[in-house]
Amino acid sequence: MSKVVFSFTLAVIIALSILALENPVTVQLRFFQGGPVEVPLYMVMFGAFVLGALFVYVLLLLQGVRGVLLGRREKRIRKRDERSDAYRQEARNRLRLGDLGKAKSLLEKAAQLSPDNLEIYLDLADVLLEGKEYQEASDRYHHVFSMEPENIRGILGIAASSEGSGNFSEAEFYYARVLEMEKGNPVALRALFAAQKAQKKWQDAMETLRILKKEGHVSAEGFDNALAVLWYEQGMKHEESGDLKGSISSFEKSLKEKSEFLPALLSLGEAYIRDGSPDRAIKTWENALLEKFQLPLARALENYLIEHEGEKALIQFYKKASSRNEFARLLLAKLYLRLDRVEEAETEISGMPDVEGSPSALILLAQIEKKRLNEALANQHYRLAMELFHHQLQEYRCRACNASHDKWMSQCRRCGAWDTLDIDRFLP
Repeated sequence: MSKVVFSFTLAVIIALSILALENPVTVQLRFFQGGPVEVPLYMVMFGAFVLGALFVYVLLLLQGVRGVLLGRREKRIRKRDERSDAYRQEARNRLRLGDLGKAKSLLEKAAQLSPDNLEIYLDLADVLLEGKEYQEASDRYHHVFSMEPENIRGILGIAASSEGSGNFSEAEFYYARVLEMEKGNPVALRALFAAQKAQKKWQDAMETLRILKKEGHVSAEGFDNALAVLWYEQGMKHEESGDLKGSISSFEKSLKEKSEFLPALLSLGEAYIRDGSPDRAIKTWENALLEKFQLPLARALENYLIEHEGEKALIQFYKKASSRNEFARLLLAKLYLRLDRVEEAETEISGMPDVEGSPSALILLAQIEKKRLNEALANQHYRLAMELFHHQLQEYRCRACNASHDKWMSQCRRCGAWDTLDIDRFLP
């Protein structure tokens, strides 16, 4: 560019010189208080042009100096960004190894190097959130929010931090804000649903659940299961407040959504009994067991019938259910054995299709032989049972996370899933 300007300036000087020589004209100039001075016109023009050219050259020089300074600044920024990127990459590697402390330290260094890089602040906030440092995480997310109010990741982070610290109302507010910006966001919808459940806002939670289904984020079966849990939890809340009618209504609605939902079946039967309607409880439990035999429900029925109506009613039910389920046959045999009806107990066990492959049946056979004082045969049955089964006598396993439990419970201790514990091994 400077060569072009130089060539242009030289050409103009030559042209002006030729014009001035061919047209010798003078002009009078007065400097301050002095007298007039005659100066050739070409000198005036030449001087004016030289001053203009000098101004252009000064501008070019300043532009060049500015370019050098900007280049150096860009180089420093590039090196800084490379260092912060290196810290960020190393932090990710540390996260994969589960080293949250080191990842946090590296991201803090990266944030100091690049304070205007919001992605680094978000990464740091995510690490703090994972480490359950909710207040610090919230501060970082709020920093991003102050710089970029439409940053969805930042808003979700604020909500998650609030939820982690137990402020579910604030979490609900920010999740709703995300949904205003991005309707149907699955992360925000699921989190909003959880926050509403935590606040026991059952109707709001049900509406959010319907939106999740409409948007295709939950299957029809998942929708029914979740709705059954919501009605069940609402029923438990009514029960805590002493509203027996309200709890019965909620438990019944839960079973309309999922007829074999075991927590609701157990609670509904117990509520019927407290409400003075034991016949409804017995009918509810028996019908459910005939549809799907669930051991905790069978035990609830057994305990109530033995205490209030005697073994006869229970024997009649087990006979009815034993044609459909092996557990019912085992429980019937165990009941006969407890009543010293040894021959009937043996008949039930013998009617099973695979006695030698069932440790439960072998244990009962051993108990039968022990009552007959046949120790040798009893020990043989015990030994065969232990060869088939070396662990605890009863184990429940969660379908959702595969965790094992020594007793049945309505909600898995590990993953929090409802009604996912199935009998894995059973000996009466």
